[in-house]
Amino acid sequence: MKGIYTGTSKSWKDVGGNQDGFEIVGRDSASGTREFFFNEVMKKADFTSFMLEKNSNGAVQQLVSQTPTAIGYVGMGFEDGVKVLSLDVDGKKVKPSVETVKSGGYPLSRELYFVTNGEPTGVAKDFINFLLSAEGQKIVEQEGFVSLQ
Repeated sequence: MKGIYTGTSKSWKDVGGNQDGFEIVGRDSASGTREFFFNEVMKKADFTSFMLEKNSNGAVQQLVSQTPTAIGYVGMGFEDGVKVLSLDVDGKKVKPSVETVKSGGYPLSRELYFVTNGEPTGVAKDFINFLLSAEGQKIVEQEGFVSLQ
C-alpha cells in the first residue's frame, strides 16, 4: 500500500493485479484520516504528487466506486460500492470489521474523541451522554463504525 501512495508502484500489475495504471485517491491535508494514514501506513513518507485529494471520506468512496482502476483509503462506514482490501497480518489476510477491530486483529484503527472547553454542559453533555448510551452505540454500529460496547 505504501508503494502505491509514494508512487513507487506504478500500476495494479506491480501489486499483483491484472491492469496497467491506477487512480490514486486520498484525503486532503486537513484530514485526520490522512494524518493517521500518513503516520501508520506511510511512516511519514511523502505522498505521490499524482494522488487526487478529496475533502471527505464520502468523496473518496464515491470516486473509487465510480472508477474501476481507482484505489483510496477511508474510514469504516464508507464501504458501499467499493471492494474492501485485506491486510496481510503475520501471513494472514485480515479485513476490517467491527470484530477484527475490537479484537485487535486488524491493526489500522484509531479512536475518535470529543473535545470540549472544560466539562461538557447543556446540549453538549446531553449529546455525549446519548452517544455513549446503548441506543447511541447501536446507531454507531448501524452506520458501520465500531461501538465502545
